[in-house]
Amino acid sequence: MIARALGLSSEETTDLVYAARVHDVGKIFVPERILNKPGPLTDDEFLVVQMHARVVPRLSASSLTPP
Repeated sequence: MIARALGLSSEETTDLVYAARVHDVGKIFVPERILNKPGPLTDDEFLVVQMHARVVPRLSASSLTPP
């Protein structure tokens, strides 16, 4: 629905659906103590959480690149 409203092509819509499904995969690299921390994160902890978003594109790119 959103992809259609944005006027995305079929290929772009497929990419968007894939990204939506895997967007939190990178959280497996964030320690549980940070994910479940009840209080505010320190600057270093926040940096670790931010890094999870950079993991998935790298994993996706490497898995989609032909050998």
